[in-house]
Amino acid sequence: MQIMDRGSSVPLYIQLKELLRDKIESGDLGDGELLPTEQELCEQFNLSRYTVRQALGELVKEGYIERVRGLGSFVRRVPKVANAPAVGIIVPYTDDFYTSSIIRGVEGVARSEGHNLIFANSNNHPEQEEILLRKLRNDGVRGLIIFPCEDSVYSVAVEGLMSIGFPVVLVDREYKTLDCPAVVSDNVDGGEKAVDYLVSLGHKRIAFAMTIFNHTSSVQDRLLGYRTALARHHIPWDKSLLLTYAPRLYDAPEDDADHIAPLRRYLAREDRPTAIFAVNDLVALDILRAAAEVGLDVPGDLSVVGFDDIPVVSELPTPLTTVAQPHLEIGAVGAKMLFHIIAGRTLERTRVVLPVKLVVRQSCSELS
Repeated sequence: MQIMDRGSSVPLYIQLKELLRDKIESGDLGDGELLPTEQELCEQFNLSRYTVRQALGELVKEGYIERVRGLGSFVRRVPKVANAPAVGIIVPYTDDFYTSSIIRGVEGVARSEGHNLIFANSNNHPEQEEILLRKLRNDGVRGLIIFPCEDSVYSVAVEGLMSIGFPVVLVDREYKTLDCPAVVSDNVDGGEKAVDYLVSLGHKRIAFAMTIFNHTSSVQDRLLGYRTALARHHIPWDKSLLLTYAPRLYDAPEDDADHIAPLRRYLAREDRPTAIFAVNDLVALDILRAAAEVGLDVPGDLSVVGFDDIPVVSELPTPLTTVAQPHLEIGAVGAKMLFHIIAGRTLERTRVVLPVKLVVRQSCSELS
């Protein structure tokens, strides 16, 4: 019996999905090969049938397997083809579920178009992003998908590529001053949904928490949604309810908690908010940790809403209410737009906004 890491913050179905995906991508499970049955996978990994079905369902969505009624699940791996044309994708980091999901969405479309995908990581540095843009262009990719760095509001390199007609599509974030094709979530509506829900529970002192990387287009749009909803409910804008702090550095130790000190101080105040809308789930996790350290109960003393719906938040002792983004769809739609441009066709819309959904769990309660 193979053992899953039950102490991990990564849900078991995600662990199984990634294990099977790695076997497919490495060739251990070949194209057209029949996977073990659900019952066999349950016994092999000591998992429930529901967990196994979740994992297989994700692999179907991502195009790695297909299910045939009465026969089982088969691998649909499309290997990289030597000398096949390629497109590139540049992302700001690789250590989170959200970004990897966008990459998988792009990869599935690229495979279906007979293209290889070249991946590059800017490490969230705009200068490195520009170097990679030029390098991939010089290496002969036919187009580029770019997930911009945090706090970037403009890119000379992207504008240069656009000026020569080179296919470029932005995903998740956009440059408001450039008319570059982009696929984003409806961040404004997501902010409104979060605040509307908290107001429906009786909350009026609702804070908006974000990191110092607050010029990012998605952050500004979520803040706009927050303020729009407050205005619609006739709740005055209070700058003291805007909470900004420096996040944990990407290369800092996992147990480094110094970065949440401002959150602890904020939550220890007598005039603290009764609810917080966090700009993303990672910020929400920091808030939950800070709240526990100052003795606040969530949701009894403080209601919290996040944004993204990364897998870990549904597995918390108090599962997080959050706004879910269509991460795979963002990547897939961005890739489809890119290939549309590569084919010389005119886009019907240069900016595609995908709907979001409020996922209600147990981190919020009515204000008593």
